[in-house]
Amino acid sequence: MLDKKYKITLEDNGQDLLTITTDSKGMILECFPYYTSLYAGGYIPIRSQKIGEKCMIYKPPTINFGFLKYKVEKIEEINNKKPN
Repeated sequence: MLDKKYKITLEDNGQDLLTITTDSKGMILECFPYYTSLYAGGYIPIRSQKIGEKCMIYKPPTINFGFLKYKVEKIEEINNKKPN
């Protein structure tokens, strides 16, 4: 069985957040190189997110349907094999 994830790559303007990994529903699992502790558990609407637009994010109570300052460069599907 495959565990689908997405890797979102943001434009690089020298910030400390370059990639975000989500599960298949858009829940944030990891941020690289920093900010996992801040954004983990938040949500990015993967199906609505467009490449070239600012990254949408939802992480209550601090971010309610907001945007990061950075545009999305690419969205990659990652398939990890789930243990049986």
